[in-house]
Amino acid sequence: MERKETMKLSLNEYLKNAGFTEAMLQTLDTLELMDEAYLTHLFYMHKDALFQHFEQYDELLKYQLYLKFYTHLFYQRYLKAKTNQEAALCLDGCKDLYEWAILCHHYFNVYGILPMMWMFLDRLIEGKITRLGRLEFEPKAIDCEIRLPEIYLPKNSVLLNVHVPAGPRLTSADITDAYQQALHYFNGIVPIFHCSSWLLSPQLDECLDESTCIMQFKKDYLIYSLEDNADQFIERVWPDRENEASDYVNYEENTTLQKNAKQLLLSGRILQKANGICIKYYHPESDNV
Repeated sequence: MERKETMKLSLNEYLKNAGFTEAMLQTLDTLELMDEAYLTHLFYMHKDALFQHFEQYDELLKYQLYLKFYTHLFYQRYLKAKTNQEAALCLDGCKDLYEWAILCHHYFNVYGILPMMWMFLDRLIEGKITRLGRLEFEPKAIDCEIRLPEIYLPKNSVLLNVHVPAGPRLTSADITDAYQQALHYFNGIVPIFHCSSWLLSPQLDECLDESTCIMQFKKDYLIYSLEDNADQFIERVWPDRENEASDYVNYEENTTLQKNAKQLLLSGRILQKANGICIKYYHPESDNV
């Protein structure tokens, strides 16, 4: 059956569907990039030269120009989509661009992209990371062997790495829907999910009720290693803090998680990051691998 050519949105329609507001679109309209085709060539063939080009601008303008450039890259990828499914994936990927632009505005009062996100967005544009619903997935080889009572996985086993992007509150339905989409989309890859995140931290057991969505996400994972690094935990639980990272006394207590996690910090406890795998969808005796 011949595939129908999908109807494409204009750039502004595409960005609006990804969440961009009128204020964000107006900001983009005021910015000018040099030859976009040449910059796109540098992105795919000579990233060092691309970064060097943007270094000529002051910090805030550089963040804004990166946002302008990345909207161009995401939109060009969308225009090349041959099916509705491909177009929808390109649209979902751009939602990350919106979330990171909002984050930049939160800290610097300009819509832009911070340097720490460039590499992550690159992987989205290059198709290495795929957003399906509220989660993102990246086939990736593990850099160590995993030995658990339930399963053994040798080093370099390719698993589906899970990223939880910023956005609306995650629900149990969101989690299930995203996993089901991933099982269908990545058919042929062993259906074992891998996650490295504060969301798997064992300290969450002391901070949240089992019925919360975070704990529902966490319970699906078998933890195989821990990292004594609280940076990600603190950054995600207290994104609006203005005090020093170690100034726990002044941390806000607006949510149950903030209140309980703060007490752990004040008592000298470490908020850990955990690495885990989800094998609930792995049935080696069936034909799904």
